[in-house]
Amino acid sequence: MRYFEKCSHIFFLSAIVVVFTTIAHADLNKANLGISKWSGDTTLKGFSNRDNEKFRNHSKKQMLAYEKEYDIKLFSIVNDETRYGKTAFFVQAPSEGCYNRREKDCQRKMGEQQKRVEAFYGSFNGGEHWFTVSIKFGDWALNRYEMIVTQFHSDVSHYSNMLSLKIGREKGLHLEHQSANGFQFVEGGSEECSGGAADVLTEDKMYCPKLKDIYKVLPTDKFERNVWYDFVYHVNFDKSNPDQEFIKLWLNGELVVNNEGQGKTLWWPTMPGIEEQENRITFHFGIYGTKKDNAFHSAYFDEVHKSKSCEKLKLERLGYNCKDLINQTQIIKPTGHDTPDLPTIASPKPENKYWRDHSNLVQKFECFIQKANELQLNNLPSEDEIKETIENITDNKGYLRPIKIITAGISKAVFSDHKKRITRLVNYEGDAAKFCQNPILR
Repeated sequence: MRYFEKCSHIFFLSAIVVVFTTIAHADLNKANLGISKWSGDTTLKGFSNRDNEKFRNHSKKQMLAYEKEYDIKLFSIVNDETRYGKTAFFVQAPSEGCYNRREKDCQRKMGEQQKRVEAFYGSFNGGEHWFTVSIKFGDWALNRYEMIVTQFHSDVSHYSNMLSLKIGREKGLHLEHQSANGFQFVEGGSEECSGGAADVLTEDKMYCPKLKDIYKVLPTDKFERNVWYDFVYHVNFDKSNPDQEFIKLWLNGELVVNNEGQGKTLWWPTMPGIEEQENRITFHFGIYGTKKDNAFHSAYFDEVHKSKSCEKLKLERLGYNCKDLINQTQIIKPTGHDTPDLPTIASPKPENKYWRDHSNLVQKFECFIQKANELQLNNLPSEDEIKETIENITDNKGYLRPIKIITAGISKAVFSDHKKRITRLVNYEGDAAKFCQNPILR
């Protein structure tokens, strides 16, 4: 009998330690954000903790110093406000002071001052993924300055994010799909393309979103504070076949975004000078935006799950089921569009529709060779052939027939093996950014 009493006491004390540990060690700087994987807590599920794929904090030094100076915990775990289960994340984002790397957020090259308290998970490969995130907005200044609460990004720092859930007074809660219509190439680069990539020269920030698709998720007049909102994402990232990519988003069980079959890009293509393994996907949740309004923002985040299938998300705990979600199939068009605020001198359109200026031709050939090597194609144009061809066709305004392409520099043998591909390249009616999204048709 004493043996069983002793065991029960040990079990009881262990349970207390588990709960205490989960709460006390909740931190952006801890593995799995401080959530114990064996405690039974449902706050965070389905995420890895491998060296190349885990949660990271790139502003650890700045955040710890700020928390000590201002006596505040920017990212913590609480057990008194949860969507389900034992705990939830509590995020606070003041506008006073700096708790991020100065050159990346607090004082950018363009003069922007940003704030960011985000859990950053990366990086993972493409394919179909399911995510859930439940958010309860607390002290929230809803004004003309939009704040990001979730985003999907690329590991390539000078790319813009691909997808972000934002909130502001004008558009309410909305999803901004930046990669929807591909890149536009900005000669000389622009900070507008990626202001937060402080370690990248402005001249290398040459890939900007062309046209952003915007979807209304919840209008401003229906937005409520201190109410839990449940979001379910189903996304398909497929660089090799962009026509198969899609985004689906449900809010509280209702489909609010669905662009399946609409030919919209999701995963940014791998551009020249970037290694394929660099262009992987990252997922973020938290609070990120400008300090212009000098406002204080806070929110709770709970039930942050990642899975390869809907069933493994176990949505029943939140009052939903996969069958009801999947049966909603209506296509939902964007409710608006936006473009980057680029200088008027950026990306001038050439005088001919084939974009045969020197810079675009170089980019197109680089993308072609890179993709051809990935596909293990043989007998490709040599560097000398490409260089000579570019020199001879730059600023040519007419359609180039095969004989002219061969005369320009491509050998007959090479052209014979890649006739359709090379003819398409030199006569492509679009800039390099658009061409590089699909440089070789199969």
